Amino acid sequence: MNPIISASTEAPLAVIKREGHSAPFAVDKIVSALARAGAASGEFDAAAAALLAERVVGRIRGRVAHIERIQDEAEAVLIEAGHLATARGYIAYREQHRVLRADRGCAVDAGRSVNEYLAREDWRVNAKVGFTPNADDEYSLTYTRQEGSKNAPTHVGDMANRRYWSWPYWNLDSLAFLSRTGLGQDAWLKTRLYRNTFDNALFAY
Repeated sequence: MNPIISASTEAPLAVIKREGHSAPFAVDKIVSALARAGAASGEFDAAAAALLAERVVGRIRGRVAHIERIQDEAEAVLIEAGHLATARGYIAYREQHRVLRADRGCAVDAGRSVNEYLAREDWRVNAKVGFTPNADDEYSLTYTRQEGSKNAPTHVGDMANRRYWSWPYWNLDSLAFLSRTGLGQDAWLKTRLYRNTFDNALFAY
């Protein structure tokens, strides 16, 4: 058993491939797939991929697991962990391979398609101001502005159903106010105020 999987986690003994045959379950393959997806999106490293893989295995029940079930759980774990860009790229990668399996005559570079999907132009700025008038009171104001654009790979099925996807702008404004005010020797008032606004567009044609 791979050392990153704790003794309390019972990993399946075998995996059922799409062709119907079985093969020994190898958690290293999940770690590798997640690590490559995380590196492509820039959201997490190999060490984090190992921890995510442990969560994937923990969600699988039974001594035998189908490959599609494993990949479904990997998608769910990425989304739950907040790695949305990686999840979108992973989903796009799976879709490209599904199309390739359905139509072997359609040549497409799946790796390039994932990179095109994850390709983005964006910038982010964060500003934070803090004020501590005395030992008991703390106040902070944080502002975040992000602007970007994203693209999706072309649908590579038959020409009649070919689709193009583009997010020409994907913008976010976030404002947060946090405070801690002393009300006496053993009492405090904590305040949390948040405001998020999104300005996004999706083109599909």
